[in-house]
Amino acid sequence: MKEKNLPLWTGINGAGMVVWWVAFASLWTGRFGESLMALYGRVETYVTPTELTFMVWPLVIITMAISFVVIHQKGQAKFAGSLGVPYLTGQGFAVGWAYATGTGRLGWAAVFISFSVLFFSIAYHRLYESQAPLRMTFGLSIALAWFSASTVLAWAVYLREAAWDPFIFEPMQYALIVITAALFISSVLIFQKRDWVFSLVVVWGMEGISEVTTDLGYRILIVMSMTLLIAFILTLFTWRARGHSRTSDSYLN
Repeated sequence: MKEKNLPLWTGINGAGMVVWWVAFASLWTGRFGESLMALYGRVETYVTPTELTFMVWPLVIITMAISFVVIHQKGQAKFAGSLGVPYLTGQGFAVGWAYATGTGRLGWAAVFISFSVLFFSIAYHRLYESQAPLRMTFGLSIALAWFSASTVLAWAVYLREAAWDPFIFEPMQYALIVITAALFISSVLIFQKRDWVFSLVVVWGMEGISEVTTDLGYRILIVMSMTLLIAFILTLFTWRARGHSRTSDSYLN
């Protein structure tokens, strides 16, 4: 992609923001919004990221637009070009997920959001292959993290609503399922990409989903367990980094 195409990509991101703002506004007016709120009311998920899901999308796209601009300003237009197709494809599946969720098609919603994460992951991998700094990657990190959290939520809601698995009916077990998935995703990203932005957003979203249980003691236990596990992972990461540093020093000496 050449520098002269920067206005085109800025326009595409602007159009995306308009689409998501329209989708967000429709949640609170008309049958689409009533359907969505009734759906989530039945599964008793009133917390992050359920209520804030469609409010966050404009913010996500804004951060992505900023990232594209920074990439071009740093003379890395080719990276933006390699991200374009998977990024737009992922946004297309995200729109399909929003529509399917609002109309109560839970199975399709879970499938669409999964494909969205797949294509955003491709863009994410291509960007990180270039060893780009945080100022170029934070937008995509936030977007992928939020889509990942929403994917876990979408599948959990579908399984619970469809009564596919009897073990999901208990609130505590439901919370543990989504938290386990979130911590797995987060830990992989910490070790493979050293992306703390992605990890924090995912963990925050999963903590909100865990509040499906009304027992305060369970919530405290969940948060404490998450904190300890994250601290353990970060300790291993720090120890690993120090080990590499000592090895390098020994070679130099």
